[in-house]
Amino acid sequence: MAEPLPLKPIAWSETFATGEPEIDRQHREFLNQVNGLAAAAADGAPPDAIRSLLEAIAAHERAHFAYEESVLQRIGHAEAAAHAAEHRRLERRTAALLRSLLATAPDDGPCVLRVASIVRAQLLDHLLYYDLQYKSLLQYQREYRSLRQHLRRC
Repeated sequence: MAEPLPLKPIAWSETFATGEPEIDRQHREFLNQVNGLAAAAADGAPPDAIRSLLEAIAAHERAHFAYEESVLQRIGHAEAAAHAAEHRRLERRTAALLRSLLATAPDDGPCVLRVASIVRAQLLDHLLYYDLQYKSLLQYQREYRSLRQHLRRC
């Protein structure tokens, strides 16, 4: 099997922005972590370094999902339960990928690159499909609050 090409880093784009500053900050951190994992694998980082990076990604994923779910509940997002179910699916998939990699090939650079590629694809798919669905609701609520504040001053 041919060796996978190193993953090019993905830079944050405002296209990814939801408009909720903390969620956007966490999404940027996800990209940085996955870019770091890919770079570490390409550079032949030792298994302990790979393990630490993978564990950090999984921990960030859990914390981010909990925060995001609290925001979706607060804003009354109609699809909050489905979004949370998708988070649980991603958490299970990420955990299975990491367990498999750590059990079999934490020092196999091409294998680590494949896992980084899958985790990155999951993140981008989720961000672009699921997370951007609530972007317009957040924007509407910000504009509504701003209008209410303006009308109070009139």
